[in-house]
Amino acid sequence: DLHSFPTRRSSDLGNSAIVVPIIVATLVGLVVLWPGKSSLVGSQAFGAEGTSLETATITSKSVADCQAATRSLGDASTGGLLTDAVCARITSGKGEGLVLPVHLPAESMSAADVGDGLRVMYTPAAVTSGTPYVFVDYQRRTPVLALSVVYLVLVVAVAGRKGVLSALGLVLATAVLVFFMIPALLDLAPPMWVTLVGASAMIITKIGRASCRERV
Repeated sequence: DLHSFPTRRSSDLGNSAIVVPIIVATLVGLVVLWPGKSSLVGSQAFGAEGTSLETATITSKSVADCQAATRSLGDASTGGLLTDAVCARITSGKGEGLVLPVHLPAESMSAADVGDGLRVMYTPAAVTSGTPYVFVDYQRRTPVLALSVVYLVLVVAVAGRKGVLSALGLVLATAVLVFFMIPALLDLAPPMWVTLVGASAMIITKIGRASCRERV
């Protein structure tokens, strides 16, 4: 419609006059507040000196099946951690390949089963308690990745291209949070400005995706 063309053009110019300065301000904010090498991310060790986070796979729920591995300690072992423990094959670190007791809290014992992958803390100083390996968490990387793939497939199957754009927006927003906002806050940047710049970056990605949807 020729009559609506000037109005539409003036509207576009008005939107540009608002959006462009916001984009520029956001980019400047990202550059100024981007966390440097002094960030606290990774500056603190996960555990005490000498400890490490390893992986293991449960081979038996009866600690008697592998308790012989700790008998060499003799009277030096109190066996305190063996009260609630399972046998597991260590799959990383110094004990890789060995089947050793892993202390598992009583509340987690009922959910554990043979074949479950574990994240365990290796603490050499705890060996006198029966085992240097203590349960931290289950290995969740494979299940989480599988659920993510299923989610993306369902979104694309139901919403098509709009679903792809929505998933892309989720990825971009998560990237802003993980790679900018959290590290910047740990780098002791001003929280208010980090929040404003991060939120603005997420909104800009939203505007870009909305524009793509209109073209679709």
